[in-house]
Amino acid sequence: MIYEIIKKARNITKFIYNYARVLALMRKNFTNENDLYRPGIMRFATHFLSIQCLFKFKKELQQMFTCMKWVELSYGKSKVGKEIVVITLQDKDFWPQCEHIIKIIEPLV
Repeated sequence: MIYEIIKKARNITKFIYNYARVLALMRKNFTNENDLYRPGIMRFATHFLSIQCLFKFKKELQQMFTCMKWVELSYGKSKVGKEIVVITLQDKDFWPQCEHIIKIIEPLV
Protein backbone atom coordinates (compact mmCIF):
# COMPACT_ATOMS: atom_id res chain seq x y z
CA MET A 1 0.00 0.00 0.00
CA ILE A 2 2.61 2.57 1.02
CA TYR A 3 4.86 1.71 -1.92
CA GLU A 4 1.97 2.27 -4.35
CA ILE A 5 1.18 5.69 -2.85
CA ILE A 6 4.85 6.67 -2.98
CA LYS A 7 4.99 5.56 -6.61
CA LYS A 8 1.88 7.58 -7.52
CA ALA A 9 3.13 10.65 -5.65
CA ARG A 10 6.49 10.37 -7.39
CA ASN A 11 4.74 10.11 -10.76
CA ILE A 12 2.72 13.26 -10.10
CA THR A 13 5.76 15.23 -8.97
CA LYS A 14 7.95 13.93 -11.78
CA PHE A 15 5.32 14.76 -14.38
CA ILE A 16 4.88 18.32 -13.15
CA TYR A 17 8.62 19.00 -12.90
CA ASN A 18 9.46 17.42 -16.27
CA TYR A 19 7.38 19.96 -18.20
CA ALA A 20 8.22 23.63 -17.79
CA ARG A 21 4.77 24.84 -18.87
CA VAL A 22 3.00 22.56 -16.41
CA LEU A 23 5.38 23.63 -13.63
CA ALA A 24 4.88 27.30 -14.50
CA LEU A 25 1.09 26.84 -14.50
CA MET A 26 1.21 25.20 -11.08
CA ARG A 27 3.54 27.77 -9.54
CA LYS A 28 1.97 30.87 -11.03
CA ASN A 29 -1.72 30.06 -10.77
CA PHE A 30 -2.13 27.51 -8.00
CA THR A 31 0.64 27.31 -5.38
CA ASN A 32 1.79 30.94 -5.13
CA GLU A 33 5.29 30.06 -6.36
CA ASN A 34 5.59 27.19 -3.85
CA ASP A 35 7.14 23.90 -4.87
CA LEU A 36 5.94 20.37 -4.20
CA TYR A 37 9.21 19.21 -2.72
CA ARG A 38 12.36 20.46 -1.09
CA PRO A 39 15.35 18.62 -2.51
CA GLY A 40 18.25 17.87 -0.22
CA ILE A 41 16.40 18.43 3.04
CA MET A 42 16.42 15.27 5.15
CA ARG A 43 17.19 12.89 2.32
CA PHE A 44 15.88 9.92 4.26
CA ALA A 45 12.42 11.48 4.36
CA THR A 46 12.16 12.57 0.73
CA HIS A 47 9.19 10.36 -0.10
CA PHE A 48 7.34 11.44 3.01
CA LEU A 49 7.98 15.14 2.30
CA SER A 50 6.74 14.71 -1.27
CA ILE A 51 3.52 13.11 -0.07
CA GLN A 52 3.13 15.81 2.57
CA CYS A 53 3.58 18.62 0.02
CA LEU A 54 1.22 16.99 -2.46
CA PHE A 55 -1.40 16.65 0.26
CA LYS A 56 -0.88 20.25 1.33
CA PHE A 57 -1.68 21.38 -2.23
CA LYS A 58 -4.38 18.77 -2.89
CA LYS A 59 -7.12 21.29 -3.63
CA GLU A 60 -4.85 23.43 -5.79
CA LEU A 61 -3.67 20.44 -7.84
CA GLN A 62 -7.22 19.27 -8.37
CA GLN A 63 -8.17 22.76 -9.52
CA MET A 64 -5.16 22.89 -11.84
CA PHE A 65 -6.02 19.61 -13.53
CA THR A 66 -9.54 20.82 -14.25
CA CYS A 67 -8.83 24.40 -15.36
CA MET A 68 -9.05 25.59 -18.96
CA LYS A 69 -5.32 26.33 -19.17
CA TRP A 70 -4.61 22.67 -18.35
CA VAL A 71 -7.14 21.44 -20.88
CA GLU A 72 -5.50 23.62 -23.54
CA LEU A 73 -2.02 22.19 -22.86
CA SER A 74 -1.06 19.20 -24.96
CA TYR A 75 0.35 17.49 -21.85
CA GLY A 76 -3.17 16.97 -20.57
CA LYS A 77 -3.97 14.88 -23.61
CA SER A 78 -0.90 12.65 -23.29
CA LYS A 79 -1.12 9.17 -21.78
CA VAL A 80 0.90 10.19 -18.73
CA GLY A 81 -1.09 13.39 -18.30
CA LYS A 82 -4.33 11.43 -18.28
CA GLU A 83 -2.89 9.01 -15.71
CA ILE A 84 -1.96 11.91 -13.44
CA VAL A 85 -5.47 13.36 -13.73
CA VAL A 86 -6.97 9.98 -12.82
CA ILE A 87 -4.76 9.76 -9.71
CA THR A 88 -5.49 13.29 -8.50
CA LEU A 89 -9.19 13.46 -9.36
CA GLN A 90 -10.65 9.96 -9.58
CA ASP A 91 -8.55 7.65 -7.42
CA LYS A 92 -10.70 7.44 -4.29
CA ASP A 93 -7.91 5.82 -2.26
CA PHE A 94 -4.96 8.07 -3.11
CA TRP A 95 -5.68 11.14 -0.98
CA PRO A 96 -6.99 9.28 2.11
CA GLN A 97 -3.94 7.00 2.00
CA CYS A 98 -1.64 10.02 1.69
CA GLU A 99 -3.28 11.50 4.78
CA HIS A 100 -2.89 8.20 6.64
CA ILE A 101 0.83 7.99 5.77
CA ILE A 102 1.36 11.58 6.93
CA LYS A 103 -0.32 10.88 10.28
CA ILE A 104 1.89 7.83 10.81
CA ILE A 105 5.24 9.21 9.64
CA GLU A 106 5.06 12.85 10.71
CA PRO A 107 5.89 12.21 14.38
CA LEU A 108 8.97 10.25 13.32
CA VAL A 109 10.32 12.99 11.07
